[in-house]
Amino acid sequence: MLYLLDANVLIDANHNYYPMARVPEFWEWLLHMGVEGHVKMPIEIHAEVARGKGELAKTVRIKNFKNALVLNEEPEMRLVDQAVRQGYAHDLADDEIQALGRDPFLIAYALRNPSRRRIVTTEVSKPTKQRANRHLPDAAKALGIRTCNTFEFVRQLDFRTNWRTKLDRTAATRPGIASPLERVVRVWALDKEEAVRLATLIDRDAAAASNLATATDLLVRYLKHDKIAAVVRRPVPTTDGTTLLDLLLRGSFKRVLKVCQDMCRFNNVCT
Repeated sequence: MLYLLDANVLIDANHNYYPMARVPEFWEWLLHMGVEGHVKMPIEIHAEVARGKGELAKTVRIKNFKNALVLNEEPEMRLVDQAVRQGYAHDLADDEIQALGRDPFLIAYALRNPSRRRIVTTEVSKPTKQRANRHLPDAAKALGIRTCNTFEFVRQLDFRTNWRTKLDRTAATRPGIASPLERVVRVWALDKEEAVRLATLIDRDAAAASNLATATDLLVRYLKHDKIAAVVRRPVPTTDGTTLLDLLLRGSFKRVLKVCQDMCRFNNVCT
């Protein structure tokens, strides 16, 4: 199932449920779901959010965010027209069509595969509303498109603040998928002695694998692969010149994650 996000999902989540500064796990999970192909937003919807002000607008304009979540498809105007005529009314005036905003585009993208695409919106059904005032869930329903709200969406995709831990456990039990330790060793380009040291430290700290997996995921997402080894060996100003690798080999795993989050914060991406 591909979930197509309405602009209000991101706006309301940041304002009310999952503020970026307080629940970064939600936004990291959302990007992961985008990379995995479970969640996307049409370019027209992305533009709505990007035109705004504040942290959210800055975030969605970042290249990595856009690459992860924007749907790589062009609109089919035939389907947009169908969405307007069947979802709202066949005789809308120009000012009414303008009032619809980008909702017909969202419906049109869902129409490409109605059984495998679902719209996520915070709008609620109000069947008494008609023509250009019709709410998105009702317009979508008229065309056989299913919708859900944000809370249904996160339940269906099983978002948890410890989602990374669950992902790591799954990877560790699947043949052919690198364990969290193997991935860190490979991505950070650790030598044999460093790898042995890390393995010993992880055995002593139950939360280490999760923290390191999240930190490594941030580095992979925001840096070119061939730059990561150099970055983790570069003194970090906020740690009085200590490198990420030094922190790693000291067992300061929470500090490693915090530094990576600060370096790769959505409005302060790694360079």
